[in-house]
Amino acid sequence: MLDKKTEPDGTGGSSLPDSSIAAVARQFSGGILITDPEGRIQWANQGFLNLTGYSLPELMGQKPGPLLQGEGTDPQAVQQISEHLKRKESFETEILNYTREGKPYTVYLKVDPVFSENGSVECFIGFQTDVTQKRRQAQLMQSILKSAHQVIVTLDLEGHILTFNEEASRLLGYTESEALGSLNPLTFFDPEELKFRANV
Repeated sequence: MLDKKTEPDGTGGSSLPDSSIAAVARQFSGGILITDPEGRIQWANQGFLNLTGYSLPELMGQKPGPLLQGEGTDPQAVQQISEHLKRKESFETEILNYTREGKPYTVYLKVDPVFSENGSVECFIGFQTDVTQKRRQAQLMQSILKSAHQVIVTLDLEGHILTFNEEASRLLGYTESEALGSLNPLTFFDPEELKFRANV
């Protein structure tokens, strides 16, 4: 059970449900949210308040879904979250939320149920990390890959192909799915293979 006693967390007047969570909350720069088994907010750390723009009194007793989701939120992601919570299971996902002022942001969400000794759910703890900038960079990269008139192929440190744009597909004769599978990049330096692909 969550301890009814609270102690200051030193980050703007919010209070912590118990001292065991305090250390984690102070070290975690993202948002931490605790809800009761029905999904009503019991507590949020300062990172969550900074991310959403809400105060702790505004959040208490609210359900995070209706409060944070908006017209751009993926309904399928919302449905999947609901199903995970009903099954009382841990899950990870990314979802588009909105701040108190209506500004959209994307978070990586990790939620875990906390069980009592008799197996019932005492609460859910959610960890949120703002990945808005990461998403924007990924979208920009996709835009560059699609519009580029040059071959763009990128590899990871082990030599596996990570990206393979349309121009690479056109000139080298491989589809993106083929390239991102088990294709050896050294194949691109084999004249006979390239000649064969060009005639396929």
